[in-house]
Amino acid sequence: MASRVEILTPKGGIWESPVPIRFVLFDDKSRMVRIEVAYSNDNGASFRAVTEMDMGASEGTEDLAASPTGVTHLFVWDAAVDLGMVQPGMAVIRITPYSEVMGRSDTCSLRVGGFTELPVIAAGERRIGRKNMTAEERRMVSERMRKYWASRRRPGA
Repeated sequence: MASRVEILTPKGGIWESPVPIRFVLFDDKSRMVRIEVAYSNDNGASFRAVTEMDMGASEGTEDLAASPTGVTHLFVWDAAVDLGMVQPGMAVIRITPYSEVMGRSDTCSLRVGGFTELPVIAAGERRIGRKNMTAEERRMVSERMRKYWASRRRPGA
């Protein structure tokens, strides 16, 4: 039987760079395993190799231990380098293990972004938020919220 991988985290949610990817490697003969880590930002239509974060916590992609019961590993993805976006977007991560032959891959989807430079707001430009609203705008928002929450309450609660 070939090696296989199971991604533990991330499993959905919103992640900022660097993205810690925890996974378990299985191999019936306890062979050392090499992995390929790839990402897709087109819902899995195409994949590109990820950039590993150059820090001590990431275990790399070569000579990783595996066993029949599984060995947990950590790979840290430098998503900011690969995606370079300000607005969050969907991504699919795929890990493929190789021992003697290609093993069974696992994928996970997550939302990544908001981790590069923030847009610069020019002096005098109006920012969004309650503190920057006029008294009338705050009153209108409060009224909308009051109606919204009233519609969500259970009768008699």
